[in-house]
Amino acid sequence: MKSKILELLRNTASDYLSGEAMSETLGVSRAAIWKVIHQLREEGYEIEAVPRKGYRLIHQPDRLSPDCLAPYLTPDNTFQPLIHFASITSTNDYAKSIALEAEEGTIVIADEQTKGRGRRGRDWHSPANQNIYLSLILKPDLPIHQVPLFTQMAAAAVWEALSPVLPGLTIKWPNDLLFEGRKICGILTEMSGEMHALHYLVIGIGINVNTTAEDFPEDLQSIASSLRIETGALLSRQKLAVNVIERLTQHYREVIKTGSFETALTVCREQSNLLGEAINIHSRDSVESARAVQIDSDGFLVVETASGIRRLSSGEVSIRKK
Repeated sequence: MKSKILELLRNTASDYLSGEAMSETLGVSRAAIWKVIHQLREEGYEIEAVPRKGYRLIHQPDRLSPDCLAPYLTPDNTFQPLIHFASITSTNDYAKSIALEAEEGTIVIADEQTKGRGRRGRDWHSPANQNIYLSLILKPDLPIHQVPLFTQMAAAAVWEALSPVLPGLTIKWPNDLLFEGRKICGILTEMSGEMHALHYLVIGIGINVNTTAEDFPEDLQSIASSLRIETGALLSRQKLAVNVIERLTQHYREVIKTGSFETALTVCREQSNLLGEAINIHSRDSVESARAVQIDSDGFLVVETASGIRRLSSGEVSIRKK
């Protein structure tokens, strides 16, 4: 009933809606309406009440719950249901725990992560009510060797969603979005499957939206940034999250329809901060110099080294300092 009352209030946002009218529309008592209004106020919704006029929605909190995202989601959105947590250890970990039984397209989204993870088990700084943390469960009927391409698909989708807000955003193969060398977004793709059968994959996306410089731990302040730091504006996480979801929807539909990732790969190539650059390839015990040449149709990074051309399917690379 909470969602229905919110919908009624949003539909009459410029005017008042009486408790009597809502009770008649929903077939419940006015006492039940008042109880839900009280609950919504406790959740951060600002609802004005005027005697003999009724209720009016003034402001809703910038949370990532389905009720808060509903005004921005289009009926064309593929990915649902949306499971929201005010706080969770890790959206990827939870998504993996339900993935076998969950409907394809399920999104797990949170306002805070207490044990957020990046690639190679690194911590992902995930403070409450500032950023976007979401994981998408997919079960495509595609060869398992194409799984790394979904990271490129997600990178392209996020770039398209964020670049109007922050022109100059670049994609660092295979899974980061940077602005002037500092990380704005990280992507972590995990999967379960056998040699010839993919059970599921989970794409985790963390976007630094409204974090301030002081909010980052000292060791991250030189390498991480946020949309707020770079634009000077406090941004709507709800609108950005929906933009990301809808761009993911469009790219995934194309992949399933055509079997091709070329549209996403084109974005990743055109917005790459590596291609044509002298880079370092970091392995456990060594650093190798190379030049980034291309991102091929398999999503591999093609590099030229002293010993010849190589294709990297994953790994740590950095632009060599001049």
